[in-house]
Amino acid sequence: MVSDSDETGKRVKCPFCAELIMPEAVICRFCHSDLAKNQAAGEPPGFWRAVILNLICPGLGAWRCGYRGRGAITMLILVGAITIGSLQVGAVLNKTVEKAMRTGNFRALENISSEVGDNVWFDIFFYGYIISFIDLWFLVANKVKTAEHKDIDESAQK
Repeated sequence: MVSDSDETGKRVKCPFCAELIMPEAVICRFCHSDLAKNQAAGEPPGFWRAVILNLICPGLGAWRCGYRGRGAITMLILVGAITIGSLQVGAVLNKTVEKAMRTGNFRALENISSEVGDNVWFDIFFYGYIISFIDLWFLVANKVKTAEHKDIDESAQK
């Protein structure tokens, strides 16, 4: 953990969300992470944990690694894209099934895949989801490099 001072006393950054907290804190009051568990391990959250979080919800891995704004933007864009795409597909499905029920011609249902297959919002979601993992890799790699440079700088100052 990196020390930081302000008017209210000595504070440290949470290794998960980078908010300033008391050094004795066991659970972060901002992200509710278990700091005692992290202190026992002696290291910030790793890449694979962030990947699993990103699998659950795109952007959550970046959020928990301390890049809250970036994680929130990723979540909003990708959840928005999948929502808009689903609404468009739902409208096409509803219209086609309603027409088939009204006319009794169920052969029209065979063409649904061609009508919903060209949804640009699903493409945005898919490529954005892949990019979120690439971005997460760069974020974690940058965090490790930054920590190494801080250690080198601190040892040079001593």
